[in-house]
Amino acid sequence: TLGPGILALERRGLPVLTTIHHPISRDRRLELEQATGWERLSKRRWYGFVAMQRRVARRSSHILTVSEGSAQDIVTDFAVPAERIDVVPVGVAVDVFTPPTAPRVPGRLVTIASADVPLKGVPVLIEALQAMAPDAWSELIIVGTASERTHKSLADAGLLDRVSFRSGIPDEELAALIGSAQALVVPSRYEGFSLPAVEAMACGTPVVAS
Repeated sequence: TLGPGILALERRGLPVLTTIHHPISRDRRLELEQATGWERLSKRRWYGFVAMQRRVARRSSHILTVSEGSAQDIVTDFAVPAERIDVVPVGVAVDVFTPPTAPRVPGRLVTIASADVPLKGVPVLIEALQAMAPDAWSELIIVGTASERTHKSLADAGLLDRVSFRSGIPDEELAALIGSAQALVVPSRYEGFSLPAVEAMACGTPVVAS
């Protein structure tokens, strides 16, 4: 959240603990690099809240984050003293994400893109698949929804018939899907902490990450 109201709560004597997954300044930087024309102006306006987040983070007495990488980025981007930050890694439901009992699907790749934005690196994955031998993989399942831009990129690459999308699936189905894959791919250009990567590890599924 990182709104100034939480500082007002602290001033009133309530103990406040702020959680920052990663500084959204990283998302902004990647999106502005990809944007052109009016889209660039629109993105700058949309990410105007980042300055507020920086001010609130700097004034917060204690911050939790999810990884050492995120902690360092908060220090760098938001100028928060390192001694005010503690790391509590993200956990995995190991009773749900377990190694599969059924055979894996030959050549199946799975990736999870919570949003079709530059940060998640779907274009990186498309480019990589183009460079691979056609018989090195059979299908890619993307957990998430695709933009028109991604559909066009897949069509231009001649991969549309080998890629499918799924969204809104429960954790049990997601775990089974990850367990059915020969590899989970994390093509992200940036992650504060990749939950899909550790979910795949819990399933015994190899991880390929950028």
